[in-house]
Amino acid sequence: QLGEEIRLREHRAETSSVEAWALVQRAERLRKDAEELERDDVDAAIDAYERADSVLQLAEAADPQWVEPIVLRGWILHSRAELAQDPAEQDEWVDLGLTHAERALRLDADDPRALELRGALRFASWFYGPEPEAEETDRVLGGAREDLEAAVAADPTLASAFNTLSRVLYFSYNFLDANLAALRAFEADAYLRDTEDLLWRLFQMSYDRENFGEAKRWCDEGGRRFPTDNGFVLCQLWLFTTRAVEPDVERAWLLLDELVELTPEQNLEFLRRSGQMLVAAALARAGLADSARNVLVRSRGDLEVDPDRRLVTQEAFIRTLLGDTDEALRLLRSYMISNPHHREEESEDVHWWWRGLQDDPRYKALLTETR
Repeated sequence: QLGEEIRLREHRAETSSVEAWALVQRAERLRKDAEELERDDVDAAIDAYERADSVLQLAEAADPQWVEPIVLRGWILHSRAELAQDPAEQDEWVDLGLTHAERALRLDADDPRALELRGALRFASWFYGPEPEAEETDRVLGGAREDLEAAVAADPTLASAFNTLSRVLYFSYNFLDANLAALRAFEADAYLRDTEDLLWRLFQMSYDRENFGEAKRWCDEGGRRFPTDNGFVLCQLWLFTTRAVEPDVERAWLLLDELVELTPEQNLEFLRRSGQMLVAAALARAGLADSARNVLVRSRGDLEVDPDRRLVTQEAFIRTLLGDTDEALRLLRSYMISNPHHREEESEDVHWWWRGLQDDPRYKALLTETR
């Protein structure tokens, strides 16, 4: 926010259009009001965004060569896409936002905020759209990455650009660079608008890389900063699958109760079952194997609750903690039949979950079976 204020003050000193500067200031206040309204009153937020855009149109007219009003109009459309529920509407807002990004870059091809906007909208076009072919994914995410890397090279204080770059790299399976970009985002602005998402991603990437001390650090930070966010209760349950915490069964059940209390109805059934399986992990690590197996069986979900079969692979992993190799392999086979594209991912780099299985001929066969 300080950097934004400095940019605006510099522009005021350089431009003859004090009117444009004042209009952008007014639009920024409206945009921040809209952001605060998003969670509680979407209609009011949309109204505030529309008023901000109207003010920015006046700023453009007052100073047609200034990039800032155009870029801010693009960010408003990015926010409108985030709020939209209909995919066609999301595409519409993203496409309109991209026209603003391109207009800004025609005025200044090296403007970091305009580059960040185009990169973020390119990522949004991929994220909100239907699952594309691999070549299209590489093209769109590659373009977003180029824009965002150019933005942070030009202005290393752009925390939001580092944050979006981290997401692009994560979905490109470049986890090491994604983690570094997320750290740069947090270092640049620990109070970024999307800090919840950023802290969760830092936890997730640390967990996947077996850096369990760091995973606990980010989970604890998220819980301290956002105590009503169910994700930071869930990550505490996931830590019971690691050596970062002791297998405290009583605390695990209490965390499950908290998770259920904080989870919206539409996600409740899946997360309740997932949370129960993580309690089973605590039971397994505490030496209560029979109790763990009972909890796992009653936590299974059908296709309505778990269409992607994520609970199946989660149970398979927890079975490895119990030494139930045969059952783990049976569940993994079931999962891979439902998700054949995951075989290639597993074969390229064995996740630490499956390290105890990787020398088993039956596991190797799973990775090489024809589809």
